Amino acid sequence: TPKLMLEAHYSINKNHRLYLLNRTDFYPEKARTSFSLAYSGHYASFFDLALSYSFRNQFAMRNALGIGANFHFSLLNFYFSLYNINLDFKNGYYQWKNLNSIALQTGVYFSVGQRGIVKDKKKKSKEKNS
Repeated sequence: TPKLMLEAHYSINKNHRLYLLNRTDFYPEKARTSFSLAYSGHYASFFDLALSYSFRNQFAMRNALGIGANFHFSLLNFYFSLYNINLDFKNGYYQWKNLNSIALQTGVYFSVGQRGIVKDKKKKSKEKNS
């Protein structure tokens, strides 16, 4: 199935960003579209957080939340994400729709090389010494 994915982002500052994402799947009978609003933030040298809200009109109207975090400890990194938290709008507010669809993903990975924060600090110290 052909797909079209578009992304726009706005940097609030160097540590915080807002995203608008669109995905359209082109089926023979019609196109199905989904939109997501997302936020990502870098809160400390060891911690990143991401939040998302998705509105999908795939085969039925669906609203879903997602949350993710990344912990950096030198070369060792740990991440988790919890997504497809489906919501249903009833009686003027959102309610959990189906807990069976929630997905959890976790993992560990190793980083090789320097992170951007370290490089920025080195550049600033060189500028001060000049």
